[in-house]
Amino acid sequence: MKVVVKLGVHNDKEKQRAMKATSSLAGLESLAMNMHDNKMTLIGDIDPVDIVIKLRKICDAELVIVGPAKYNPFIMPHYFVDIIEEYPNGCVIS
Repeated sequence: MKVVVKLGVHNDKEKQRAMKATSSLAGLESLAMNMHDNKMTLIGDIDPVDIVIKLRKICDAELVIVGPAKYNPFIMPHYFVDIIEEYPNGCVIS
């Protein structure tokens, strides 16, 4: 689940407090803060209500977007190795 919250933070100290409060939530996978727009993006198996309750203790918080996160599956590359003998008809004397 992807949650975007608009915050009323004005300096780095409030930003640090907001990030510290939300980083301790169970199920959180990713946390990003955009200071230009004052928006925090959280991705993971988390409850949006819990996020807003924690953030409102620190600053003004307003839910902007709640929705599914983009799914990017990681595909393992398959490597093929051709084994070629240097002298296929050569004799080995031991």
